[in-house]
Amino acid sequence: CVTAPNTMVQNWLGQCLSDFLHQHPNLRLQLKLSNHNLDLVSDRVDLAFRAGMPADSDWVARQVWQTSLHLLATRDYLQQAGSLTHPRQLAQHRLIVSDPINLWHFRHIHNTEDFTFRPQPHISVDDNLVALKLTAANQGICLLPGYQYHQPEQEKLLNCLPDWQGQTRPI
Repeated sequence: CVTAPNTMVQNWLGQCLSDFLHQHPNLRLQLKLSNHNLDLVSDRVDLAFRAGMPADSDWVARQVWQTSLHLLATRDYLQQAGSLTHPRQLAQHRLIVSDPINLWHFRHIHNTEDFTFRPQPHISVDDNLVALKLTAANQGICLLPGYQYHQPEQEKLLNCLPDWQGQTRPI
């Protein structure tokens, strides 16, 4: 049994698993898609793909990839609500928070200033694709993994703070 977040499978991991199954046609696969950490023992999970650090220090983890987080909004939203020059201005905006990314870390790419922000969500959701669609519908600003850029909605979205890099998370 393999578990992974929904949008990770819908984006890049689904193709990786398909390629793997083509190479191993006799293998049977059970996928348990969940945006929350499962109990790997009671749910009989053999392999778990997750972004970020393992929830349990007893787990054996190997980094297979990494993704950075991007602060996204539409041009229309920013024109109506005002553009940003520093992450501290996020407190004056409508924020879409995709759980579990509920503490936002940023680093300025030129002077290495760090800024950590605990957003007060206008909308809180536990699915990155839903957060992406709400952001594309001018509902506010969200912070999402870079692998979300493979969605059609990404064409409408801008990086709100191009001089600030979101946290990089191991996969």
